Amino acid sequence: MLMEEQKKIYDEFIDSVFKDKAVRIRGEIVLNTASSGIASLLLEGGRTAHSRFGIPLEVHETSMCRMSRSSDLGELVQEAKLIIWDEAPMMSKYCFETLDRSLKDIMRDPEEKPFGVLRLTRNMRLLQNITPSEAREIEEFSKWILNVGEGRLNEPNDGVVDIDIPEELLIKEVDSPIEAIINAIYGEEKIYLSSDSIDPADKRNKYNPSYSPDFLNSVRISGVSNHALRLNIGCPVMLLRNIDPHGGLMNGTRLQITQMADHVIQARIITGTRVGKIVLLPKMVLIPSDTCLPFKMRRRQFPINVAFAMTINKS
Repeated sequence: MLMEEQKKIYDEFIDSVFKDKAVRIRGEIVLNTASSGIASLLLEGGRTAHSRFGIPLEVHETSMCRMSRSSDLGELVQEAKLIIWDEAPMMSKYCFETLDRSLKDIMRDPEEKPFGVLRLTRNMRLLQNITPSEAREIEEFSKWILNVGEGRLNEPNDGVVDIDIPEELLIKEVDSPIEAIINAIYGEEKIYLSSDSIDPADKRNKYNPSYSPDFLNSVRISGVSNHALRLNIGCPVMLLRNIDPHGGLMNGTRLQITQMADHVIQARIITGTRVGKIVLLPKMVLIPSDTCLPFKMRRRQFPINVAFAMTINKS
C-alpha cells in the first residue's frame, strides 16, 4: 500500500509518461539502464548508465557525457520517451548532473529540466500498518545503521572507533556465526550428495583404484555441482545446464528454492523472461568439460550451485 507522498509521485509519473497506454505498446523508445553490470543484465535490453550515455568515469561539476546532438546516441536519446535507471542511488550525484547537462545540450532547451525533482520527506522504512512502538524501533535502528555507514558514531574520531552492537543483533554461543545466520533466515538445511564414477568411455582409467569414490567426491570443478549440495528453502541458486531454454531454464538462470524432496527440487525462476515460473529440477548426469583432468568422470547431482551473489562471469 502506497503512502500519500508515494501515491502522489506515482500518479505524477504515470500521467507524465504513460498517458493512456504503455510506452512501448505505442511504439515509443524506452532506455533501460542500471548502475551496475549485474543489475543491467536483469533488464530487457539493459546497459549500464556509463555505457548507454557515455558518462565519463571521472565526473565533476562541469563534466559532460560523450555524446553530441548529431551522433547516433544523441538522436536515440532525443527520441526516447522514458529513461529507467535502476539502482540510481548507488551513483554519485555528479553522474546525474553530467547527464542532466548533456540532455539540456542535445535537447536545445536549457529552461526545461530533463530531470524533474520529486521529493519524499517521510521515512519510507516506516510502514503505515505498524504500531507506534514498532515504528520508533525501526526509526532508531535506521538512524543507527546510517550513522555506522557514515562514520558518525562516537564522534569525534580519527576513522578508527569501537562500535557498540545492540544486544539483540549479536549471535552468541555458536561455532559458526555465518551458518547460524543462514539457519535463522532460511531454516534448517538439507544436504544432497552426488554419485560419482569414472565415465565408462574412459576404459584406460575405469578400473584404476586410485580414482576411488572418495577421491572423486573431493573433486571440485567449475561448471559442475559440488559433491555435497547444502540447500535451504528460499536459498538462491544458479542453474549450470541448459535444460529447457524455451521454458527459461538455461545455463546461468537464477532460481529460488521453494520445496525440497529426496530426488527432485522445486524452485521459482527469479531472472530472465520467465520470472515467477515454478519449475522442477531433477538430478542429472554432469560430465566436466575440463580437459586438464587425467580422467573422465561423471557426477549425478542437481545441476545447480548456491548463488547468494555472482559476478558478471557467473562465478
